[in-house]
Amino acid sequence: MLRADVVEAVADGKFSVHAIATVDQAMALLTGVPAGQPDAEGRVPEGTVNYKVAARLEDMSQTRQAFAASADKAGHAAQAGTRGGSGDQAVDGGVAPP
Repeated sequence: MLRADVVEAVADGKFSVHAIATVDQAMALLTGVPAGQPDAEGRVPEGTVNYKVAARLEDMSQTRQAFAASADKAGHAAQAGTRGGSGDQAVDGGVAPP
């Protein structure tokens, strides 16, 4: 299964081979920090890899939502500035926005 040089490196203590079944096991092995299992409500214990992942994903989600909200406001302001009259009419012969 393993090449002879790998088997030799393991025997010499220069290399380790670990059998894992999940990414959580790999992360805990590679980082030395427990992966952290979510509880019944989906919360992960602080100080775990999965807690840090969840916190970063939450930050990214909030950033995306803030960006989308500001883009919506900017888009509405731009549309309002190009409409004629009550905003129900077409501008320059085009189709009026909804």
